[in-house]
Amino acid sequence: MEPRPARMPTEFSLRGDKKLKRVQTTVSDFGRHNVMPHSKQTSAQHQSSAKSHPKFMNKLARTFTEPTKNILRREFHWNWSWEICGALLSIVCTTLMASIFFSMNERPLSHWKLPIQPNSLIAVFSTVAKSALLVPVTECISQLKWIYFEKRHPLSHMQVFDDASRGPWGSLVLLQKVKLNLGTLGAVITILALTLEPFTQQVLDFPLRNSEVKNATGFVGGASSWSDTALESNIKSSVQLAFNYGIISQTAGKPSVDPVYGCDTPDCRFGDFLSLAVCTTCESSEISEDDEISCQFSASTSATAPRVSNTTYQLKTSNRTELQAAAKVHNFVKQETNCTFTKTGFPPMSLYIESNLRNVNNQTEIKVTSRSWHFGVSLTSDGEIPFTKTTGGRVSEKFQICRGWDYHREMNDTDTIERFSCFSMRPDYTNVKSTADFMRNTHIRGNVSWCSLKLCAREFKQVKLQNGQVIVNETRNIPLSQDSVNGSDVIAIGENPNKKFAIGKESRRRLSFLIRNATMAETTAMQDIFAPYLADHTWPDLYHCIADVYTSIFRSYHNVNLVKIRGKAYSPQTFVKVRWEWFVMPLVIVFLSLSFMVFTILQSHRRDHLFKSSILAALFHGLDGWKKSDLWTTRHGERERARALQHRANVMSATLTRDRDGFFKFMKQD
Repeated sequence: MEPRPARMPTEFSLRGDKKLKRVQTTVSDFGRHNVMPHSKQTSAQHQSSAKSHPKFMNKLARTFTEPTKNILRREFHWNWSWEICGALLSIVCTTLMASIFFSMNERPLSHWKLPIQPNSLIAVFSTVAKSALLVPVTECISQLKWIYFEKRHPLSHMQVFDDASRGPWGSLVLLQKVKLNLGTLGAVITILALTLEPFTQQVLDFPLRNSEVKNATGFVGGASSWSDTALESNIKSSVQLAFNYGIISQTAGKPSVDPVYGCDTPDCRFGDFLSLAVCTTCESSEISEDDEISCQFSASTSATAPRVSNTTYQLKTSNRTELQAAAKVHNFVKQETNCTFTKTGFPPMSLYIESNLRNVNNQTEIKVTSRSWHFGVSLTSDGEIPFTKTTGGRVSEKFQICRGWDYHREMNDTDTIERFSCFSMRPDYTNVKSTADFMRNTHIRGNVSWCSLKLCAREFKQVKLQNGQVIVNETRNIPLSQDSVNGSDVIAIGENPNKKFAIGKESRRRLSFLIRNATMAETTAMQDIFAPYLADHTWPDLYHCIADVYTSIFRSYHNVNLVKIRGKAYSPQTFVKVRWEWFVMPLVIVFLSLSFMVFTILQSHRRDHLFKSSILAALFHGLDGWKKSDLWTTRHGERERARALQHRANVMSATLTRDRDGFFKFMKQD
């Protein structure tokens, strides 16, 4: 048997380095002078030989101990340089992705100047980051298998660790077969790395939003003045026509006179602005003839009526009690009620109800009207518009009339255009079978409204012009007060004294003509217009519509002093939206990978082996302690397979340790 060198100190390293030449030369000299056949050299002789060279042994110990530690420190850094570079590259790619997210979040995609799209660039960075971080992860798993075998474990776990360093499937197997240790963290990271690219692709979203277009604009009409010339004879007819059309449209639930507008794109938006407008104020209350109003009653019998005698009886009184007392004695077939009520500053309202009871078993003819009304709905039961004769003695239609001044009247303020007195009631002549029923249902019970139309300022908020339609989210009316007089105009101000409105001295009178001409005509046509609307609405509702019509005319081309309010044009653009919740997983994976590498390096730092994924380490340092027959997996002549090796390794336990000669071996453990 060939001679072997004497056992070397445990600090000895098999790793090659130029600085180790001195160590190797010393060992060679020591071997030439102190070796003999192993069979003949005893342990005592070893000790004797060592004692015979004490100075040389001290020198040899210092040579192995001090320089080797320094060499290991330097090798520690260089042997992990590839893994550290991979980790740094992964950090750089992750940082670049984060910088893209921060720089493009909530910005138009058009601001992206690179030829490659953001998602494509993110895909490149995520792929590089994943590949780079798997470099230290796989190497660390490989290194941990050598540390793992410093304790007794089945030899087959070598293959388990090796498979885990190759991909997710092997990592999943490692989690099933190996108890929890640092290597299992590497397996988890390898599996989680599958999600890195899909998750980063989900971070960016590209919604369509309306964004401002720099080279486009929009405008809507506004008014800061209304001149007396706006209603001169040459243009008065067109304004009157627009006003009438506006009322008809408003009461029909359709858009009124459209203000002036324009937009270079389908969407324009405007800041808050003030415009001259008309506002309405209405006071409403319930009223009846029992209140302090002036009423006159009259009733009469008829010689031709079937239910009465040939004598005729007539009664005129202002006392309802007297009328009811007379009704108990006489069979009245006709009754008239005429009431007048007034309010300071408003036109007086006179109501007239005429009822003819032909036959209590047949029907009642009723006429409800006013002696001096201008527009509204007058009820009759004899076929007049809009109320038609009914059968069964039931009349339940709504009676609504309104009266303005018979002529233009100068108001005692500077902003009022016109005032109206309005009344509404719904008489119900149901089952009139006696004179008492007849008398009871001729009472006046209804609602009176006092409405004024006044010039004001209207604040428009959050105005949009979308697809040719003006949308106003909110409006607020601001009263005006006279500030000064400038020539033919009255200067009015609202809340802001710097915002002034010019109103012609004759404008209020001429504006009142518009509504008088449109409404104060007792024509069948106007009744046809108002009857359907008033059936479901009140007088304040109607006057709000009329005020909006005035305001729309002020903001249209009918105003010679029209002002165009400029706005911003918007068009649909693709925006970049970062969904940060999807970026959490990639950050966690990178952080876990770096932590895993650091912990593995720290565990390997004080160990005298660093093999990582080297297959040569398994070749140089084989098995020890087994007989050749223990390693047989097949019969002589049969093909040896990896599966057979795996089965044999399952029942073989080993630890990685140095043998008595200082070489690493997988030592058999029972």
